[in-house]
Amino acid sequence: MADPGTKAARHEEAGVPLKVVGLGMLAFFLILAIGVGFAGLLMWIHPEAPHAAIETPPSLATEPHLQLNTRTDMEALRRLQTQQITTGATLPINEAMNRIAARGNGAYDRLDPALPEAPLPPASQPDGGASLPNGSGR
Repeated sequence: MADPGTKAARHEEAGVPLKVVGLGMLAFFLILAIGVGFAGLLMWIHPEAPHAAIETPPSLATEPHLQLNTRTDMEALRRLQTQQITTGATLPINEAMNRIAARGNGAYDRLDPALPEAPLPPASQPDGGASLPNGSGR
C-alpha cells in the first residue's frame, strides 16, 4: 500500500462533463418552452376549445335493455331447454340411458354395423405400426 504522505491524493474524475449536463438541461427547458408556447398559441387561436368538451351534448344512444324480471326469464329458458331435450326429434336422456343399459356387454358396439370400420392410426395398431400395407413387416 502506498504511503499517503508521499503522493498527493487523487480524486476520481467525473463521468460526465459539466458542459454536457448543461447542454442537456438547456435542451430540456427549450423544448418545454416551445411546447408551452405552442399550447398558448392554440388557446389564443381557439379560445372555445378548452370548454368544447364540457359543453358537448350527451350522445343519442339508447339506454341498455336490462332484464326486468330475471327469475321469469330464467324459468322460461329452463322450460325451453327441457322441452328441447325431452321432445321432438331428439332422444330423451332417460330413454337413451335405458337403451344403452339394455344392450348389456355390447353397449358400446357400433350402432350401425353396415358402416365400415374406421382404420386405426399407426401408433395404436397391435404391432406398433411396424407392418407395411402388403403385410411383409419390412
